[in-house]
Amino acid sequence: MKLDFSGFRLDLDVIWRIAKQGFPASLQMLSVSVNRLFLFGIVAGYGTTVTAAFTLGLNIDLVIYMIVFAMGMAIEVITGQNLGAGKVERVFAYHRSAVKQLGTLMVALAISVWFFGASFVQLFTTNPDTVRIAVAYLHTTVIGYLFFAIGFVTVRVVSGAGAALTSMAVIGGSLLGIQFPLALLFSHVFAWGPQGVWYAIVTANVCFCIIALLVLRSRRWLHARV
Repeated sequence: MKLDFSGFRLDLDVIWRIAKQGFPASLQMLSVSVNRLFLFGIVAGYGTTVTAAFTLGLNIDLVIYMIVFAMGMAIEVITGQNLGAGKVERVFAYHRSAVKQLGTLMVALAISVWFFGASFVQLFTTNPDTVRIAVAYLHTTVIGYLFFAIGFVTVRVVSGAGAALTSMAVIGGSLLGIQFPLALLFSHVFAWGPQGVWYAIVTANVCFCIIALLVLRSRRWLHARV
């Protein structure tokens, strides 16, 4: 076998276009990590028991959200394919289908977590205070499952169209611009303690969903250049 590199060359235009799409996506994940770091900073101020409860509750959330992430990636690919084929309305049809499927699933999972979340927590700890706080966390954050799922698949439609900066602004703004400030406000200013952080997570998920749907409805993202 002989390799022929005579026609090999770097296509800087393609590399730049890939980087232009990938960099905002990287910033999205960075904003998620930074926001989580900030939340842990707030929660840690209430002691190791609260921190352990928050970690256990968050792990349950992440298991649920894996389904949402998978659906979001599928919608992102489907959006690019259909826009490339000039079938714009099919993008919205797929989005509606994803919302219905995830909506049904998230409600069912939220009910399951509400009733059986304590059993999962007790697999890792028998400390009654940790279990109590973790259950309080779960009984609050399950309210946001549906809103997060709808918001996430919606923003993936936007990023699938090539509007990566818009997608980044929605996610980063919802986390660092809404969730973290509210967590500080509710926990410290309103003196709700850790419960205030849980309320902030739910409130931010609701805001994230509303903002994402408004951006989708505007259709400005359809004019993104890739």
